[in-house]
Amino acid sequence: MKTLQQVQKEQLSFKPIQAHELVTFIGLLCARTLCPFREKISKRWAVDAQGAVSKGTFGRYMSRRRFE
Repeated sequence: MKTLQQVQKEQLSFKPIQAHELVTFIGLLCARTLCPFREKISKRWAVDAQGAVSKGTFGRYMSRRRFE
């Protein structure tokens, strides 16, 4: 369990979300909805070819760890 100080430190280190990042996130959600596949979402950032949405597309627009 995290202490109050650890939680506060994490919150202060989080970069504010920009409007263009939110629009990008929504666009990526739409792409995921239109071309779904049942593997882990982290596979969306893979760079080898597989599935209808070209691999590497998600990583081109947003870091995999942006909202972690």
